[in-house]
Amino acid sequence: MLGLNLSQLGRFKEALAAYRKGAELGPSNTGVLNDLSHGASMAGLYDEALKVAKRASELTGSVAANYHVGVALLLLDDDVRTERYLMRAVTTRPAAMRLQMLLALLDLRRGQPSSASARQPTRHQTTSRCSSPAPRS
Repeated sequence: MLGLNLSQLGRFKEALAAYRKGAELGPSNTGVLNDLSHGASMAGLYDEALKVAKRASELTGSVAANYHVGVALLLLDDDVRTERYLMRAVTTRPAAMRLQMLLALLDLRRGQPSSASARQPTRHQTTSRCSSPAPRS
């Protein structure tokens, strides 16, 4: 909680210290690890952000953990692995706006028109609710 408050105040180095202490006290708490990864990214420590996010992803494979791995990889200019981790997250939560935005940013960085919506899994690939079918043309 302290790390979040400090981060919201723009005090990223202090927030990072609080996140690190939290990760030391709860090394398998993926919420704390995700916060630490975010804090490290905000402080410009992308290698640390990646290391911590990967640890969280290995523990649970959660959407949040894969998102944070994807963010760190994007900041480290590793587009191929960025897409891989973001797609893991999209498979679980296809409508997550942050994921779609990062995939669109990845496309723009590659000089491609955004195809983020085309990457959404079909209803057979996910257990989430499906939208109504597209009208036939």
